[in-house]
This record gives sequence, structure tokens and C-alpha cells, in this order.
Amino acid sequence: MRKVIVCLVLALSSCGGGPSLATDAFEARAREVAERWQGSADDRAWRDGFVALEVLNPHGWNHARRVPAWVNRSSHNGAWRLATELPTGSPTRADVRWPDGEVSPVPVVSAARAYAEFSGPADPIEEECPAKGCRPLRVTGAELGVAGRARTRPATWWWSTWTSGTPAPVSSAC
Repeated sequence: MRKVIVCLVLALSSCGGGPSLATDAFEARAREVAERWQGSADDRAWRDGFVALEVLNPHGWNHARRVPAWVNRSSHNGAWRLATELPTGSPTRADVRWPDGEVSPVPVVSAARAYAEFSGPADPIEEECPAKGCRPLRVTGAELGVAGRARTRPATWWWSTWTSGTPAPVSSAC
């Protein structure tokens, strides 16, 4: 009989007595965030603008397999060396052309700014440099171009950054 009473008490106490204070606070905060989102600049950009939901790679992921492992490791660890001056000017806006013909205007940054943004180490570092260090990626130039993937991706503006000793340019979306 004691076992039945203990089991009944445990079962009833585990059911909970309704929403907790933590649940109420979470729901109140969620409502506040949703209300602030509606009609905000970020909401309009999400609905009408260009929002990259994945890394934009003009060469496709098959290209990544053809790049030597040391290039990916050096890039990931931020082993970049600037061997030239990069253009500081660029068009202020460009058009992203979608496969269905729709056009979205997007801002474009200079090659110097794109380099500053992509040349740092990733966070977190997944594969450390060897004890003797990563092979440096020496940037020897940059060129603004357009890359597109029919049916699956929009035509997007890119800075192709030329590096010495690598089989292909490293590209960065503007």
C-alpha cells in the first residue's frame, strides 16, 4: 500500500501545476521580439532583399574538393599575407539576378574591405596549423566579377582574390 501511495504522489507531483514563471517570461519576451520585428528594417530586408542562407561559393562545392587541404587549413586559420595593394573603390550597389529574372539590388564593398573581413581566422578553429605553421596564402590581386549558378543560385557579385601557389582564385561575395 505504501508503494502505491508513494507512486501516486510522485506521479501527481511530476505533472506540474501549469505554466511556470520561466515559461511566462519566455513567452512574453518572444511576443515582444515578434512585435518589434514586424515592419522593422530587418523584416523588410528579409522579405524583399537578398539574405544569404549559406556560404556563397561561385565555384560550387565540388571546387572545394579540388583545392589542396593545405589551402583550406591556411584559409581557415587566417594565414593570409597581402602582397599587393587591393582596390579600395567599388560600385556602391549591384544587382543580384535570380534565375526567375527578378533583380535585387545589394551593396558592394571594396576588395580591401572584403579582404579585411575574410582574412581573419575562423571561429572556432576546427583544424589547427601544424607545429611549423600554416603555409601562407599570398594575395597578389583581386578582380570584381559576376558568378551565377543556373536554376539554383542567383548571379552574384564577387571579388576573386588571386593567391600565389594555389590552383584557383579564392572568391568572396561582396
